[in-house]
Amino acid sequence: MMYFRCRNCNAKGWTHTDTAISFGRMADGPTRDLRRQAHEAFDKLWKHNTMYSREDAYIALSKHLGIDPNECHIGLLTATQCRRTIRWAQQSLAGLTKPKRKPAGSWRNKKRKRRK
Repeated sequence: MMYFRCRNCNAKGWTHTDTAISFGRMADGPTRDLRRQAHEAFDKLWKHNTMYSREDAYIALSKHLGIDPNECHIGLLTATQCRRTIRWAQQSLAGLTKPKRKPAGSWRNKKRKRRK
């Protein structure tokens, strides 16, 4: 794997092993950090949860960000898109893993009140 960097702004990028094909777009330090955080949050949706396959998770993310699914990859995201991805992934995961509670007015509560 090779990396390249801009001497003016210190943005960096990496290539696939033994090729000149880049992993994504060059990014400065803060954007690289956000991409790592976005990957960490996003990967939990499909690695640790059976509700999403990797492909389904990327399709859902592309819809959320309003971008083409074929262009949706963490290595291509801007800093703003990474922040949105982190929030979306955390909220999605929380929604998928929340224990379901019966609403206060459920039929069981009504049934118990009638028996008294």
